[in-house]
Amino acid sequence: MFERSYQFSRRVASDFAAHGCTHMAAAISYYALVSLVPMGIVLIALASYVFDPADVERRVLDAVNDLFPLQVEGRNNVLSVVQSIIDARGLLAVIGLVGTLLSASAMFGALRTALNNAWHVQATHSWPVQKLIDVGAVVAIGALFLTSVAATGVLQIVRTATEDLGFLTDLTGPGWDIFFILLPTFISFTAFAVIYRFVPNRHIPWEYVLLGSLLAALFFEIAKNAFAFYLRYFTTFDETYGSIGVMLAFIAWIYVSGVITLVGAEVTSEYARTVEEEKARQKVARPRPIAAPTMTDLPEAPGS
Repeated sequence: MFERSYQFSRRVASDFAAHGCTHMAAAISYYALVSLVPMGIVLIALASYVFDPADVERRVLDAVNDLFPLQVEGRNNVLSVVQSIIDARGLLAVIGLVGTLLSASAMFGALRTALNNAWHVQATHSWPVQKLIDVGAVVAIGALFLTSVAATGVLQIVRTATEDLGFLTDLTGPGWDIFFILLPTFISFTAFAVIYRFVPNRHIPWEYVLLGSLLAALFFEIAKNAFAFYLRYFTTFDETYGSIGVMLAFIAWIYVSGVITLVGAEVTSEYARTVEEEKARQKVARPRPIAAPTMTDLPEAPGS
């Protein structure tokens, strides 16, 4: 058992390196960074419809200044850009949404290429059709991952709030510990399973994606909580890298998530190959039934 697990892990690591998964994870991180600009335009435009535009300008300016300390001229330039977005918010919201979807679909296209490499297949759809598929997948799978991240934060808030209610904490304390771990993990598992099942350009049975999805979900939850713990208690990227610290932290997190996703993909592919090879060996080794002799096979009687 140990030998088989070792050989399986070795083949996964070999395929991970051969398919350039670290480079593909870097490409995913790059496209995610590019999508921030149109996404920021969309958020500013939509926020100006809901809140007072002057308050939106102030909050955006404060947020930018916290990330990148600005002089007076720089603050005026940022304020001018924000005001221009709000003035043309209808058109820019549409343009920003299209830009966000295109850049996010490019990120998903890089992911799809990496998963096709893991399964040794090529894209089978035309570019327009594949782009529409990528856009739809971005919306669906992005919602699942955001739900997983949001669930962790919401459960933490609820858990902290119930600490003030002694009777509720006594009744549900252990339950919260389990629920706090299982719900985000289940959502992440679902998202990875959907990715591994539907993104590659080949039919993949559900039973082949379960192991890779489970490992990816566990690694994703461990990395998510470890990264948050590190940023909260040990150091901050701002102290080390200055004003670009938050951006570097975002890129680092996307890169780690990309690596985890591609490791799970290689596990899924290798598991499927192992199962299919085992089925083929069993089919070859299965003894064939001996056919009963027919009348023509029987020896002729002497003198006949």
